[in-house]
Amino acid sequence: MMLNIPYIIEQLSDDDVRWIAAHGRRLALGDQDVIIREFEQTPDMFIVVKGELGVFVRGLGEMARLAPGDVVGEMSFVDPRPPTATVLASRNVVVVAIAKDVLNEKLRTDSGFGSRFYRALAVFLAERLRHTVRNITHGRASLPGQASRQEKKAYDYHLVDDPARRQARFDWILATLDSAPPAAAS
Repeated sequence: MMLNIPYIIEQLSDDDVRWIAAHGRRLALGDQDVIIREFEQTPDMFIVVKGELGVFVRGLGEMARLAPGDVVGEMSFVDPRPPTATVLASRNVVVVAIAKDVLNEKLRTDSGFGSRFYRALAVFLAERLRHTVRNITHGRASLPGQASRQEKKAYDYHLVDDPARRQARFDWILATLDSAPPAAAS
């Protein structure tokens, strides 16, 4: 059973995921490739499909690890200020890049998608904040979504109470995103 299923794509409909896969660019990243550079705007938001990314803050080192299903660049999408961290591929990584201008147009013209997308983003950011607070208060280093047994039970109850169905949907979502056309890393 996969208990660290990311929150954002679980909130989206199958049609939403198909739209993201159809309008995203699949990028393959090598070890130490930079996907986001601290203080530099990026035109894209990313969904991790395979591998892990490290999130680094100047002077503090690695602050987080991101896994399949995690979203990268969401803070600069919601708030247009430049990124506050550098994100590096730590292994062979595949992401789906979605151009922010294309995503903004979809949000402007499809209110249903917009409602689901912003709800998903809010749930995702809330979980990321919980993860950060948990690490600060308990001194634990873990991936987002790796929660205590009590948190897992609350999560299961709140969102989807069928772990097998959740795992099957997540596998389908990753396969759909992974089928996005490949593009060269920029």
